[in-house]
Order: sequence, then structure tokens, then C-alpha cells
Amino acid sequence: MDTIRFRVQHADGRIEELVTESSQVLVGSGRHCEIRLPVDQARVEHVLIQVAPAGLRATARAFDPPPKLDEVEFTQAPVRADAVLAIGKTRITISAAASIEGRAHVLRAGAKRNPRVYAYLVLGLAGCIAMVVARGRHGSGLNEPAKVPALFETSAVRCPETAERADAVAQDRMSLAVAKQERSPFHPEDGVEAVPLYLTAESCFRASGDVGDADEAAANAERLKKQMTEEFRFHRVRLQRSIALQRWNVAEREAGLLLSFLTRGGEYATWLSNLRRKILLTYISKKER
Repeated sequence: MDTIRFRVQHADGRIEELVTESSQVLVGSGRHCEIRLPVDQARVEHVLIQVAPAGLRATARAFDPPPKLDEVEFTQAPVRADAVLAIGKTRITISAAASIEGRAHVLRAGAKRNPRVYAYLVLGLAGCIAMVVARGRHGSGLNEPAKVPALFETSAVRCPETAERADAVAQDRMSLAVAKQERSPFHPEDGVEAVPLYLTAESCFRASGDVGDADEAAANAERLKKQMTEEFRFHRVRLQRSIALQRWNVAEREAGLLLSFLTRGGEYATWLSNLRRKILLTYISKKER
């Protein structure tokens, strides 16, 4: 198989060159992407580069910001020699490589992937198509708001007690966080609430001088935060896909699941609540219920 070279010029000026023999390369901010960009530059899955019988082909999976190929926005387009793919401030030059010998970097094309990654790839493509189709197919109120809230606050968490009582508070918060995390597969709100509890436990452990338990609490918080954020995105894609395919029962359930992630309410939660009501009143018949 012919090899493909990617020369990535990042927004901060860094240059990265990657070579692959894979039949497809995913560009985005997701951890599973072969070419990973910062979260402020690209969506989780932004562009897919595939080897087709007629040559390379690029497919846009996200449009915020809209990707451009040789300065032209596209949904699907052939990739010509030395084409420049632009995503935000990132420029990626795509060209054929004569040989893979002596290359400094090789993409993870042959690495074993978690089966869940393939599910996200399929749902990501279907979801992006669904979002575009849904905009023109359905009336107002079905399109996801442009601004989706973050599940977790970025401000630092401080121990609410003095150093003398910090250890007791840390143990209490840690136990509560563990219990909520165990319930999170069935109650997403518990998983979201467990993260700040872990962070409070970390802060209190550090205040009491217990560095080991503090590091453990911090690691638990980071892992759970990534897990809940990934699941939230997964259900957002499923919601948009089910709307586009007019699978209203699925859409109503997905909207309810997404609501359970949002412990602070807000505009997006209000949209989800109104969406469920609209689906129930307009699209789901009494018989289907």
C-alpha cells in the first residue's frame, strides 16, 4: 500500500510530520484520532481521510470551524497532491510518500483499538450527517443549541475545613465519591457529582499532609471526568442521529439521558426538556407510548 505523509503546522507554530500506510486517518481532538489537534482547534472527530480507488478522499465530520481543502470549504472532496487541509488555525499538508524507511514517526495504524472506538467512529459519521440533515428536515426546536455546556467547572476546588479536620472531611468525601461512581452506570448524575467530591477529597488530603491519598483521589477524578465527558458526547450524537432518522422513541430516551448528566440546569437543559415535550406531543402517538 502507498504511504501518505502529513505535515501538520499547529496554531502555535509547531511542525509535526507523520507517515502512515493506513487506509483511513482521523483528524480531531479525540484521543483515538491518528492526528490529534487541541480541543480549541477541532471537534472530537473533525475530518476523515480515506484511501479510495480513485485516490485520497476527505470527509468532513464537523463544521465548527468548517474544514477547508485548499481554501475551499467541503463536505466530501478528493485530495489532490500536496493539498492543504485547514481546520481553524491548523494547516495539514497531505502528500504521497515514496517509502516508509527512515521515517521518524509512524501513526498508530496497526495498533489494536478498543472496540468502543469503532462504535464512536461509526456513530460520529452518522451523527454529523444526521446533524446536517436534521437542520433542513425538521422544524424549529429540534436543532441542538450552538453552545453546549461543559459538565465540569474549571475553577479550583478547596478543602472547606481547617488542617485539623481536613483528614476526616477527605475520608468522608472520598467514600461518598466512590459510592456515587459505582452508581454512575445507572445514574449519570452520580458520576458527574462524584468528580468534585474526589477533587474536594484531594484538596483535604493535601491539607492534612496525606500526599498518597491525595494523588489517588486526583487520579480517580481525572479518569471519571474523561469517562463522563465521553459518554455525554456519545449520547449527544445518538440524539441527533435519532432525530434525523425520525426514531422518536429513541430520541426521547436520549434527551432524558442527557438531562440526567446536567446537574446545574441552564439553557441546554431547558432545550432538552422542551425537546422531550415536543417529541411526546408531536411525534409519538398514544399507541407508540
